[in-house]
Amino acid sequence: MKRSALFISYYFPPQGGAGVFRVYKFAKYLARRGWEIAVISAYDKSYRFQDKSLLDDLPENVKCYYTYVSSPLAKIPSLRRWADKKMHLPVSDFFFLPDNKLWWCYEAVKLGREVIEKSTPELIFLSLPPFSSAFAGKELAKRYKLPLVLDFRDSWTNNPTRPPLPELHRKINTYLAKKALEKASFITVDTEERLEDILDLGWSEDRIALIPGGYDEEDFRDLAPCEENKRTTVVSAGTIYAGIHRSARVFLEALRLASSRISQIEIRFIGGVASEIIEFSRSLGAGADWVKFPGYLAHKECLRELICADFLLLLAPTPPQSERIFLSKIYEYLRASKPILAVAPKWGSMAELLRESGNALFLPTNSPHALAEELVRIFNAKSIPTKPFDITRYSRESMAIELENVFLRVTGARNG
Repeated sequence: MKRSALFISYYFPPQGGAGVFRVYKFAKYLARRGWEIAVISAYDKSYRFQDKSLLDDLPENVKCYYTYVSSPLAKIPSLRRWADKKMHLPVSDFFFLPDNKLWWCYEAVKLGREVIEKSTPELIFLSLPPFSSAFAGKELAKRYKLPLVLDFRDSWTNNPTRPPLPELHRKINTYLAKKALEKASFITVDTEERLEDILDLGWSEDRIALIPGGYDEEDFRDLAPCEENKRTTVVSAGTIYAGIHRSARVFLEALRLASSRISQIEIRFIGGVASEIIEFSRSLGAGADWVKFPGYLAHKECLRELICADFLLLLAPTPPQSERIFLSKIYEYLRASKPILAVAPKWGSMAELLRESGNALFLPTNSPHALAEELVRIFNAKSIPTKPFDITRYSRESMAIELENVFLRVTGARNG
């Protein structure tokens, strides 16, 4: 008997960026295990991160269906260009609860009906955020009497990267979260912090599974060979936002302060970087010519940058409660087996994993002068060896098997 599931995820290839990989890799490896996967996603040509190469890695039994309705923001080009420069617009939280993707729910339900009647899935798996899409999953699960599994990649009610909401907003947001969970059969989360958030909403622990993020070994195969670095090369991968990445400014200022005592350095920021951060870098004078911004790269190209670097730079967001943040790129950083310069909190589940690996150097997050001294020490050292670390337990294939066990549980089926 063929097993089948409907995936609903606003973020999915050909969109790129960190938000697509968890559900994308689940789809890939469950399909290899014999599941028929139908995916409903949003296709927005104006979205700033695009990586069509990701679609080449999906098996034939993953069928993708897209709503082509762009967000209201995309319909005003000048506004979209301004928003892309700002990169992060948490002010929208004051006007749209639970988020500014509410408009997509109707489209997802409409397309979902067509796909369900065509593919007859056994269950619905829905990736959050955007959190508003949970109501699309709830509506479809109720209409077709299907089990609903909600997967949380971020916190709905306690996200430190979002602005503190007034009390009324918080109450409404918490109410919406609880209503969205009513129809769920099971919940999956990617970190201990997310698990705590769901328990705080009154959810039963026996219907939650913690399935961490991970890395895909196949992505590291057949990468273009590295050339010898003429300079000590430090690579940061991922999006850098102006409002919450004070660590980026601290690092760049520290680089300026240390510039007279170090040489032959190149810092490469791979991914979207807020224009304010780029402008700040160029205003520093000494050391500014060491900093490069190649922009967003296809995933394989990004991994090659990691493999070919001498150091990897982790600039964590630094708002209050920043220890609750877990950056999914950590797994690929660890797979690359390079020393990690972590301008990041020293506590929380992300810090625990970095400390366990033995390959992270935790650096000052608030003092450019203290950080500058550390950079001088590190870059003038002859070498910093890495330690063996078993990252294989975080393989995407293993995580997909864990999710499959959840699917079998909610459908009452047996594996094998």
